[in-house]
Amino acid sequence: MATTTESGLHTGDIRIITADTAPEGYEFDVWDGDVSVLDDAHANPATVTMPASNATLTALYKLIETGGYGALYNWFATQKQLKAITNGCLYNWYAATDSRGIASIGWKLPSYNNSQDDRDILTMQLFLGYGNAGGKLKETGFTHWQSPNTGATNETGFTAVGSGHRNINGYGNIGSTFEMWNSSVSGSSVGFYRMYDSLITDSGGYTNVKSYGYSIRLVKETTTLIDGQTGIYIGNDEKIYPTICIGSQEWLACNLAETKYQNGDYVHGFEGGVYHPIDNTTWAGLETEAGCVYDNDENNAATYTYLSSSDEWVVPSKSIWEDLLNSIDTFDSEFNAWLLAGGKLKEIGLIHWEEPNEGATNEYGLSIIGGGGRLEVGNFGDEWTIKYDGIIWIYDNYDAVSAYMNRINYYNASALICMQSKTSAASIRLCNPTTTHENGYIGTYTGNNLKSYNTIVINGVEWLSENLAETQFRNGDYIHGFEGGSYTAILNEDWSMLTTPALCAYNNDWSNV
Repeated sequence: MATTTESGLHTGDIRIITADTAPEGYEFDVWDGDVSVLDDAHANPATVTMPASNATLTALYKLIETGGYGALYNWFATQKQLKAITNGCLYNWYAATDSRGIASIGWKLPSYNNSQDDRDILTMQLFLGYGNAGGKLKETGFTHWQSPNTGATNETGFTAVGSGHRNINGYGNIGSTFEMWNSSVSGSSVGFYRMYDSLITDSGGYTNVKSYGYSIRLVKETTTLIDGQTGIYIGNDEKIYPTICIGSQEWLACNLAETKYQNGDYVHGFEGGVYHPIDNTTWAGLETEAGCVYDNDENNAATYTYLSSSDEWVVPSKSIWEDLLNSIDTFDSEFNAWLLAGGKLKEIGLIHWEEPNEGATNEYGLSIIGGGGRLEVGNFGDEWTIKYDGIIWIYDNYDAVSAYMNRINYYNASALICMQSKTSAASIRLCNPTTTHENGYIGTYTGNNLKSYNTIVINGVEWLSENLAETQFRNGDYIHGFEGGSYTAILNEDWSMLTTPALCAYNNDWSNV
């Protein structure tokens, strides 16, 4: 605030006054006091017509409304988005039952026994009625089924598709049958469940040899859902699948397309996360685990889209963040944090940070800002207030409900990796770990919505030096919250229930972005 008293020798003299330089992070707003002498109280410089006596004017300043904080996203938006499981993968018996666990913790290959305590498929059949269970479970239409797809209603939401199989001679029956492994064993034969043949509405259990390739549908060991409710399943390779509760059982609502076991080992045929086709002769002779996709065409397994505009750019993993922080600071095990790294990465000044913005030097050019966040219950502020906290998602899944994030704040210079609910909202900084540019290189990245961002190379990785404000996935689909190309605020109670990708602006004010 600046105060000036103006006087002149003659009434009607014209004077020009200019406000003092605004404090950092603020800008001139309006003149206060004897404003009747001004042509425009909002002008700076301002024209004064002098009165007969002195006139006192005070310049008032306001916080700069810069925006530039980026959008906030839930964790689900950071993941490779499974747009559609077309047919999923096919697995031999050895993969389906491997001791390393093709199912995530809490899920299993369904049983088909008569035991009252071990009869997952029979329980589902009894609930639906034996005579027409297949029709109630089949996807309607002819996208994944041959005509006539008899009796298909998919009233359960199970969405069984004609994904076919692989036998000793090769692939077959796509569009005709859906066959999934179950856990039953009968001598040298093992169980599978054939459902939903296009010519019939019934379904049943059968046996075959272990070398065949069939689909997998997992069932949850226990669920809190009730009939008709939906949920999500996160695979060992972090694909996200829809689930559906049928009666008292929660099932995958699409075929499994898993490439890893619980311990992180890749399923044979998907080493390194890349599909390696296995020829028919080799497949027929296997007595160890393996997976494949129908006709060795990956589009028959699943289609995906991504938050980044190219494969080189990713949401950084925990290890990438740790490598960065360790390269500029030493981890303090007592405080479980890097005590100086946050300051070295923070934007200096008070435009996007509150005072004191402790330790900020931005010596590496990453320009971390206090973008704030949204808590899992849907409300803004509280623990994560804009200008007070920089909360940035990490790609890695921690457990079924939590994921990792990097946290930097205004009141000290530390950086902390912590866990938070996946339904929270935080900023995103993409990175390119495969860049060939040298440290210090300044470049650009163009998003799916054609917005351009500055980049900086630090420790061999190219980073966005701005928070992401992406509104579309790579395939052009809008992210929930920006459907149709305009921002639509998601209510707190709706936000807290989301299990699919979404974005928001801090305080639901898009000018903050």
